[in-house]
Amino acid sequence: MFEQHSWYFRNALVRANYNNHTANIHSTNDFLLRFFENLLLGQNHVLKNREMHVRYLEPVNTQNDLVNDPVKRSILHCLKLNAKANYNDLATQTGCSVSTIKRHIGELKKQGILLRVGSDKTGHWEINDNI
Repeated sequence: MFEQHSWYFRNALVRANYNNHTANIHSTNDFLLRFFENLLLGQNHVLKNREMHVRYLEPVNTQNDLVNDPVKRSILHCLKLNAKANYNDLATQTGCSVSTIKRHIGELKKQGILLRVGSDKTGHWEINDNI
């Protein structure tokens, strides 16, 4: 197990000890637990190094793959985690400017993927997964 997944194990150790509070990055033992559960308990977790990337995004599966832009995927990922996020929050989390976020959200709204419910101040975002 260690021989086949030595790089994964090394990176899991790094992620278990790496913190950067100014960038909102916190250490996590999840990857080490996956490794040891496979090793000791016979689990079948998929061990992929790319999942340990700090800015890793789960692939978004839509029927027509309308969301193939990485910035739009990033915006949708952030909104799945926090439906009340505002433009400034999304800009900080994605590393884009507020105007870029506004432009991409406008496009997602036109495609029918994203909908704003309620007011700008107290409302929230809804993602249409049926497209």
